[in-house]
Amino acid sequence: MYVQIWDHMENKPSERVIQRKADGAFIPFDPGNRDYQEYKRWLDEGNEPAEAEAPPKSKPEAQITLSELAERMIAIENQVHGIERELQAADVIREKPVLKEG
Repeated sequence: MYVQIWDHMENKPSERVIQRKADGAFIPFDPGNRDYQEYKRWLDEGNEPAEAEAPPKSKPEAQITLSELAERMIAIENQVHGIERELQAADVIREKPVLKEG
């Protein structure tokens, strides 16, 4: 009947709001709110809300390995060379451009 909401700031289920499945309403944990009072009665009857779905964990960019970085650089270099070949074939570039280092 109710489902927990994932709090992205706290990286855990919210301790301030619950969602009612029937209509999708978000119910704040406010004792003066009648929907919250109804939720508390539901809990008192021995019910438990469905668990919040945590977002999938992704690897932060700062944690890529050196080999992953090298693979990305090689892929980019191959793309650049491929574009250069296509442009030369189309006679757009007559000479190979000099890439500046730095």
